[in-house]
Amino acid sequence: MASLPLANQVRQVYVASTLKTDATPSALGDLRVLGEAGKFIYFQHYGQGGLTATDRIPVQNIRYIKQTANADMKDKLNTHTVKVKTAVAGQVYILKVLVRNYIGQGINDTAFRYGAYKAKSGDSAAAIATGIAADLQASLGLDDENNANDINHYKDRFCTVTVSSDTITIKEVDQFWELPRYPVQYCPLELSLKPITTDIEKEDFYWAEIGKGDPIVVDNVSKKLAELEFHAHGWRGDYYRGIGYPYNFDTKYMVNLSSDYDVIDIHYFFQGQGVSVQQSEKEITLIVPKGNETILSAIQTLVGSYKITAPETYTKGEGAASQSSD
Repeated sequence: MASLPLANQVRQVYVASTLKTDATPSALGDLRVLGEAGKFIYFQHYGQGGLTATDRIPVQNIRYIKQTANADMKDKLNTHTVKVKTAVAGQVYILKVLVRNYIGQGINDTAFRYGAYKAKSGDSAAAIATGIAADLQASLGLDDENNANDINHYKDRFCTVTVSSDTITIKEVDQFWELPRYPVQYCPLELSLKPITTDIEKEDFYWAEIGKGDPIVVDNVSKKLAELEFHAHGWRGDYYRGIGYPYNFDTKYMVNLSSDYDVIDIHYFFQGQGVSVQQSEKEITLIVPKGNETILSAIQTLVGSYKITAPETYTKGEGAASQSSD
């Protein structure tokens, strides 16, 4: 999905469940594609507020059209591993975990959590790993070591920490979400080791190897789209959300958190006359059922076939706009 950062770069969002081909939309989620082939296109949509229509878009003003698959919008969370290589009695082993995006305020908002263990005579690498993991779990507020895989047993819900033999595994986790108060986010982790110094060699060395395991795919697409629908409604009149509570009017939304969706973006520009000759970027985003290709096909019938190469370039074919096929 494209990013539209400025106030005059408007995105309109419509949740469409059914393509209507022969009549005016009349049921919730109905969408009809209208226009004249090669000249213009627009949509009729039946939403919570009834029947609405989008901008009428000249085909030559379309930058690109793209359908983004559900799988491509999912996030991947990292799995980190720390494998202890050696044991030196009397040494303090320190593992530092940097948590970025702490409390969801931004990449520069960070927190640190530490795991430390002082090795005793006879300790193995596995014993050191167990001690470090236990201390790190304590710093995260784990209330029951038997539930180390369950983030609900941590006070700080940044990650889970488990240990097997000489290897500590730290997994990033999906964060708490609530529309519209807590946005979709995750807290990426960075791990670092404090080197230790041996009395024999008189040199510092790193006592573990940090690696990565398989990423964890998070199915949070419907949450992202619920947020997109919420914010986009601001451009469609919902400027005063919550004003006058408890006597305010609550906007009804259409994204179903238990459903799977793809997204179709129609990116175009508006250009007027006189002082309005600038090309103002705009976008219509259609949230459609996962795997639905009928709506995109109906759009392509009117505007021509698009193959996306670079979003800011397009070529105009005979009677319709089309993307380069290179």
